Amino acid sequence: MHHISPVNRRASRLVALAVLAASAAPLATYADTSPGYVHDSDGNVVTTIYGDCVHTLWWKPGMAVPGCDGYKEAAVVAPKPVEQAAPEPAPAPEPVAPAKPEKVTLDAETLFNFDKASLRPEGRDRLDTLVAKLKRYPTVIDVQVVGYTDRIGSNAYNMRLSEKRAQTVADYLRSHTDVKRAKYTVLGKGKADPVVECHNTGSAKALIKCLQPNRRVEVNITAETQPGAQQ
Repeated sequence: MHHISPVNRRASRLVALAVLAASAAPLATYADTSPGYVHDSDGNVVTTIYGDCVHTLWWKPGMAVPGCDGYKEAAVVAPKPVEQAAPEPAPAPEPVAPAKPEKVTLDAETLFNFDKASLRPEGRDRLDTLVAKLKRYPTVIDVQVVGYTDRIGSNAYNMRLSEKRAQTVADYLRSHTDVKRAKYTVLGKGKADPVVECHNTGSAKALIKCLQPNRRVEVNITAETQPGAQQ
């Protein structure tokens, strides 16, 4: 009598089970996706009581499917994220120079007739030049207009005249520029802060002419300027 090893005995059992499973149709069928294995009517691979998948007669190792014969699914490699270049930083805004004061001195003889506070035609032309200057500033913060007279006449009279002249200049600038939101300050200082002192001039006419630099209107402008801006 021939001796059959355990390995050959198990192989024989698998083949016998495969034949039995195949002949047990109509419950057993073959799936198109895995022709190397016997499937039941639901399309599932038939296994033995030992958990082994039942092969068809044309099974080959390359026909292994998940759960049978040590099949290993290929590792799914996640796609490497595409590195996007960082956006270029936005250019820094051009710095604005800090506000600075500027003083413009206007000759009262050009702006007004002697002892008057109404503008002469030459005075309007002079103020138009100042208006064009104000319009070149990006932002005008403050406009201070200060009027002065000479020492001829009473202090009260000179104070009122200097205030009227300063107010006339401020009104003209405010009405002819687009910087109406700027703060306007109007001051009259009469004969204060003289530029020149005149003594022994000999006549009233000569004294008036000598004191002419004291009769003036000063415009102090505080504004923000941009680098390279023409003033």
